[in-house]
Amino acid sequence: MDPADRGGAFSRPLRRLRVRTALRRGLTLLIGTAILAIAAYGLVWLIEAMRTYDPKYYEPKDLERERHELQRKLEELKQSNRP
Repeated sequence: MDPADRGGAFSRPLRRLRVRTALRRGLTLLIGTAILAIAAYGLVWLIEAMRTYDPKYYEPKDLERERHELQRKLEELKQSNRP
């Protein structure tokens, strides 16, 4: 069998097949890249949404200060109730 020459009868269908294959591969690459980018964005969004910081849960308790503030509030309430 002789290989098909470039100007022969099989050159046009072969070229179309190669172009179609290249376009299909390019489209697959583009769609795959878009899906990966969307998944990465969604993962970053999820991580940021789950990151909550409330100091009252994480900072150490200062029991002495809390006790002092409660006593001060009680004294203020007692003084405001007196006529």
